[in-house]
Amino acid sequence: MKFLTGLFKLLEGLMLFYLVFWLLGWYIKGHFGKYFIFFWLYSALCVFLYFNHQQQLKDEYDPRSGQEIWTENMKNYKN
Repeated sequence: MKFLTGLFKLLEGLMLFYLVFWLLGWYIKGHFGKYFIFFWLYSALCVFLYFNHQQQLKDEYDPRSGQEIWTENMKNYKN
């Protein structure tokens, strides 16, 4: 039974790689096909959102320790 489980996991991995490469090929061909403008707009939107999200993560970073944040919040809570 372990042999069948291993065989199915191997086939699952191969099918996953096949599907990923097939979708990548379809996406790359889409940039030069009939509806190329939608693929280029989607790609530009994804790049913009990625870099915008990275900037938001950088802006939200707080270098203080958890103890410092807790103490400040407790001071504000008591007042």
